[in-house]
Amino acid sequence: MQFYSVAPIQQPIWCHLTSLPYSGIMVTLDEQTERRKKMNTVTIVINTDNAAFEDNPNELSDILESIAIHYKENGHFADYVYDSNGNNVGMILMEK
Repeated sequence: MQFYSVAPIQQPIWCHLTSLPYSGIMVTLDEQTERRKKMNTVTIVINTDNAAFEDNPNELSDILESIAIHYKENGHFADYVYDSNGNNVGMILMEK
């Protein structure tokens, strides 16, 4: 059984630039810091130990793409992750 997860950054790395691009506009570091304070931590857990991952080498990228599309279209994450066969293969956790 394989699990893929992304751990949150424990110590942010700060740069010495006065501004950075953010969504096509320039935002100061102070504004970025305030936005980071308001952000949630999203953890995506996907179990890749089933037939869909053996049959389709792009299954993981397809799932991640579907998660992104769902978020973009609906403004929130689904609670569970499903493979191309419709099986529940994981979950999405959001915490402040």
